[in-house]
Amino acid sequence: MKNLWRRNWPILLIVLLVNIGLVVISSIHIKYDVTSPAYVTEVQLVIEIEDAYEQKGSFNTTSVYFNERTTILRYLLAKLSVANIIEESSEIVSYTPTSRNTRSGVFQKNISLENALITAYKAAGRTLNYTYDGIIIHTLANYATYDLEVGDVINKVDGKSFTSSAEFKALYDEARMNPAYFNAEEGICHLPLTVNGEDKIVTSDYIMKTSTGEAYPVFGFYYYDCYTIDEASADPKYTIKPIRSTGPSGGLLQTLAIFNALTEFDYTYGLKIAGTGTIDAEGNVGSIGGMTSKIYTAYYSGVSIFFVPYVESSDPETNYNEALAAYQKLGSPKDFKIVGVKTFQEAVDYLKAYGEAHD
Repeated sequence: MKNLWRRNWPILLIVLLVNIGLVVISSIHIKYDVTSPAYVTEVQLVIEIEDAYEQKGSFNTTSVYFNERTTILRYLLAKLSVANIIEESSEIVSYTPTSRNTRSGVFQKNISLENALITAYKAAGRTLNYTYDGIIIHTLANYATYDLEVGDVINKVDGKSFTSSAEFKALYDEARMNPAYFNAEEGICHLPLTVNGEDKIVTSDYIMKTSTGEAYPVFGFYYYDCYTIDEASADPKYTIKPIRSTGPSGGLLQTLAIFNALTEFDYTYGLKIAGTGTIDAEGNVGSIGGMTSKIYTAYYSGVSIFFVPYVESSDPETNYNEALAAYQKLGSPKDFKIVGVKTFQEAVDYLKAYGEAHD
């Protein structure tokens, strides 16, 4: 053994140092997040509609792998493929296991499913009763007030009810600047809200300033409209199966799949259809993250049509422009179409026109 070491010590030393180096760079985390291609999931495996009409193709949500504050090794490996997205970690919102925002993705997924059901049943002319509860907090910033938690539902602002997130914002902006609640000199705001049906005072001392220097309090919560569905009223009945994925980005495709199951006409035409985008109860499609990796995920999964949120803009970072750039890097394959939509109805109209053109 000693002779073996003497003859080969330079090689063995190099191997040892390389292994030590790999252990080090695979252990040290840096302030970068990596998003990578993952897989598509057929919506029918998640949402089952009673007596659903038969479909020949499928509607699929698109998933990606997200590695927050990645290691040096994963960062270097991610650099090897254009399918990966590398971004600086957010200093505003943290999704680490120790964060109080770890439930955020679960709430966003549940809200997405509720909005998809409401939109699809309404569009199909089917019965589904629901009520508006207020706005639900799905994410909290690192600087957020500790008087609120993810999952809290705000029902009133200063004793005043509202029927949409737009109305809530108007009341919220007015109340938090009210001198009766906001002491600009001391830099503190005591805001009266009704949360989960109970009146409470929510306090924040996090102050920001406008471009003109005017101070205003920030409470650090992000929200969606919140509805309660009367499941017993649903005609036909539906079943939501347990899923591990989180987040709201499957909203559009979930809506399309539910709608297709509720209508006699099959909008899939035997194709594998996927996409991404949030959905609200009015059928509006919203932007999401991880677009580049989702395009590669869909292409590698054999998807024929991929829907993305569309906003008319020259900004290269809009969802549609990011999707188009990734599509072009793939060589603009003719059997893979990128379709930008603003609403659920636009997606339905596109599929209807597609069927008429390929009849």
